[in-house]
Amino acid sequence: MSNVSKRLEYAARMWGRDVDKFVESAINGFGSSMFIMGLYYRKPHWAWPRWLRQQLEPMGRGFEPAQLMPFRNIHFKDWGMIGTVQGINEAVIDPAMLFVTRRNAAFEVWIYDGSRLYTPGLHGSFRQYLEKPGYPVIINEWDLGIARIIARSTVANKSGVDVLITDLRLTGLPGNYIVYLVTRPYNVDHMVEVRSAGIEGDGWFITVEGELVLTADREPAQFGSYDVNRDASEDAALGRLNGELYVNDELGWAHAALGFNAVIDANSEWRLRIKAPMDPLRNTPHNRPWSRRSVIMTWLRNYVIGTQ
Repeated sequence: MSNVSKRLEYAARMWGRDVDKFVESAINGFGSSMFIMGLYYRKPHWAWPRWLRQQLEPMGRGFEPAQLMPFRNIHFKDWGMIGTVQGINEAVIDPAMLFVTRRNAAFEVWIYDGSRLYTPGLHGSFRQYLEKPGYPVIINEWDLGIARIIARSTVANKSGVDVLITDLRLTGLPGNYIVYLVTRPYNVDHMVEVRSAGIEGDGWFITVEGELVLTADREPAQFGSYDVNRDASEDAALGRLNGELYVNDELGWAHAALGFNAVIDANSEWRLRIKAPMDPLRNTPHNRPWSRRSVIMTWLRNYVIGTQ
């Protein structure tokens, strides 16, 4: 490529890349950044990650001028990581309730109180810490004033598959809430492209790019799948999802959501267990029940049998 600068040629050599491919990648990265920037300023009410809002909002703690394309996390690298001794992957958990199991597989927790949707990028305060020093269990606390979510996350291994297990507890003012689990086209570090997402009704699994991403121990009251034309947060803000099982999006904004009715009275809390395979697990009739069963059996072994 004759019009490539000497600096780009040298950079390509340093990174062991073909110069034409290197330039193509740089151009594609620029195009992706322009796409996200345009989408953000057109749809500021969507559920964007905390780190991106803080870097694009002039009053944000990590503000970066938009022309610098700050669509990679520059200032908020305060996440935790957990895995197993035998495993090759680690789950990444942001203090703002973003759970990442693979590069393109991440999910958030949202709360709807009957009139307002609360998302981590916009509302509340956060705290993250280890349950015990040196013990591979991460605790996340999300305080919204009217309600509080506490998440306890650990990783178990069964038959060679690492699984993130997150136990949610919702406490707060008595009332009827909706807890949403929503996959996102970003992780703790950068935006990603997700071209397909959906819901498997035979086990209430969410899938991304044909692989199992998460399931829960309660049957959802709502479900939905979305693309770049409408983010799930637009419907969740009205207390209902669109009921679509699958979506394909060539622009890479595919995501899916489950909604759970959560009732809190004066003397109770509401609980939900989430299971998310960290190793790639294809969405097949064989894997769906096997994955659900393996997580339950691991839990029984670790938390029931182990306590006797």
